[in-house]
Amino acid sequence: MGWEPMEPDYALCGMTNWVGSFDPIRFIYFMLATVLIPYPTYVFVATIFDWEHRAKRPARHYQDILHATSYGLIVFIFGNYAQTLK
Repeated sequence: MGWEPMEPDYALCGMTNWVGSFDPIRFIYFMLATVLIPYPTYVFVATIFDWEHRAKRPARHYQDILHATSYGLIVFIFGNYAQTLK
């Protein structure tokens, strides 16, 4: 006759396999589409059209790639992109 907490209904909210939904191939495609392809494309187009862009040293490129990868991983996992990109 005591109080018992209600269990969440994961099937109702669509989170049945959310924790195990990391797909490495989709993550690689996601990172290619959001980080690794757009920046070199931008630099190439900016060079052709003589747009102003600041030159970077290799250490800054490395730092930016690490930040983008860590942010991309967070967005990919918590945004549930493995299920979205099916």
